[in-house]
Amino acid sequence: MVGDMLLKFFAISFAVSVLNDLIWITQPSYEAFVLLDWIIRLGLIGLLGSSPEVRLVGEQRTVTGCGFTYRVKLNHFFKHILLPTFALILIIGAMNKYSAEYPTFRLFIYPEPTSLGLHLADMSFGLFLVAVSETLSFVVLPLLIQRKTGWPLPWVICGACITFGLAHWALGLIQILFTSASHLIIFWVAFRTRSFGSVMLVHFLVDFHHLGVLPLLHADMG
Repeated sequence: MVGDMLLKFFAISFAVSVLNDLIWITQPSYEAFVLLDWIIRLGLIGLLGSSPEVRLVGEQRTVTGCGFTYRVKLNHFFKHILLPTFALILIIGAMNKYSAEYPTFRLFIYPEPTSLGLHLADMSFGLFLVAVSETLSFVVLPLLIQRKTGWPLPWVICGACITFGLAHWALGLIQILFTSASHLIIFWVAFRTRSFGSVMLVHFLVDFHHLGVLPLLHADMG
């Protein structure tokens, strides 16, 4: 059944995220960290993209989840793109503050960039891969699963948010809690815009600030 296949894809996506963190806690070099992350995310995107249900999501027009598209919608740009982006940046700022003060179960810290060229590539191509892979895994798949199974939408969204938080387990308890809560805003963007492309844009902008700009400001690449 299609629903069973989508559930398997979701389980694989979560397992890849968990195993990903197992690699990160070995504290690889910055270069190894970036290249491994690209390879893993490209593989996951390729796997999920092999599903016709995922590729053709915009053509499903009958029940919950209908009307979504991968095209970025820029109407109501300030309300549906910029405001959620700023809200998520503030939430992540608070998360970083509390996780630094209370590093409960934190096993991993992102390595500081050592190469400006590689960092610029990671801020563009790498963060694009992050936005696409995590949107497919934790937004598109849950909504497709709900569409196929008929499970209550609030419970599916709640489960997706918790799973998204747990996918960042190596960064500690504070990160898990804040990431789970912030994913509700991502779903708000999805339903307001009916656009997974817009979700990816918000995700990219938030990660660009969090993983791109801030490390660059604090890094020593002299």
